[in-house]
Amino acid sequence: MKKFLTIIVLVVVMLTGCSKSSQEASYTEQGMNAVENKNYDEALTYFETAATQKEDEQLVFRGKGIAYIGKGEYEPAIENLKLALKKASGKVSDLEIDISYYLALAQYKNSDRAGAISTYTNILAFDDKDARAYYLRGTVYLADGDLDSALSDFDQAINTDTSDYEMYINIFNNLNNKGYVEQGQAYLTKALEIKDNKDDGLNKGMIYYYLGDTDNAMTLLNQSKEAGNKEALLYLGKVYQLLNDNDSAISLYEEYIADSEDTQGLGAVYNTIGMCQMESENYQDALTNFSAGIALNEGESIQELLCKSLVAYEYLSHFTPASERMQEYISLYPVDC
Repeated sequence: MKKFLTIIVLVVVMLTGCSKSSQEASYTEQGMNAVENKNYDEALTYFETAATQKEDEQLVFRGKGIAYIGKGEYEPAIENLKLALKKASGKVSDLEIDISYYLALAQYKNSDRAGAISTYTNILAFDDKDARAYYLRGTVYLADGDLDSALSDFDQAINTDTSDYEMYINIFNNLNNKGYVEQGQAYLTKALEIKDNKDDGLNKGMIYYYLGDTDNAMTLLNQSKEAGNKEALLYLGKVYQLLNDNDSAISLYEEYIADSEDTQGLGAVYNTIGMCQMESENYQDALTNFSAGIALNEGESIQELLCKSLVAYEYLSHFTPASERMQEYISLYPVDC
């Protein structure tokens, strides 16, 4: 999502200009900045002001749609994103494709799988070489129980972009999570056939990790680590977890955090450290790491961190903060309670 937000800020500047002076951002741009910072209510206020100031309607509707997705309110998200598409000039541009991706996401999150499939199909009608659209449509087909259509789209995705390791891994994880282990592993095996002179060992090491081949994974990931690739630390930690050596795993995760120049994605790492410590019944240290992850306020990991910290409080018999954490969780995720 961040890639698209960066692109759209540039578009906003070009199309809406500045609402107060040439030195200040437009309301639409301020709204998108608030979205990026996960301040969704604040973002919606900016977008409403942008509408009254007659800023670009398509960008305003798009921004509101994304903000509603962030809030987990998918019906108004779909409504605004469809309005954004209706404001198109008639010629499909990158902006319309971007809006369509958000629309498909909102439809999927709203359990409208048929709608999401239709939207991805429209994207592919414009560009039949869009590997991402094939992959995402395949994911929706899989969620809908249509394995044959899912596999067909996954094949199209990797045939369109044959060297995207992350795509192979995502396909494997999707299939594996649905119980189609052998089909998922077949994609990982194909990934090992990629001819990649630039791989320092990280990519193939990751593939071996997901295949459960800890020996080859360890060899290649250590090679990548020695080459200075800090991402190898994460996967080496995962390998040690497979080997039930949580102490070594935690050490690698902590080294990764210490070497990180920014906090992006660290919430999930703190969560993993905390889970390792929970397995060792080290609940206080686990709570410390869950709390550190929560403080980063990353949307991708915050829900699980809140849940796991609640469990840690209960193991420590700290029932008052556990109750407070439960109320916080319910207020943020009422549908899951």
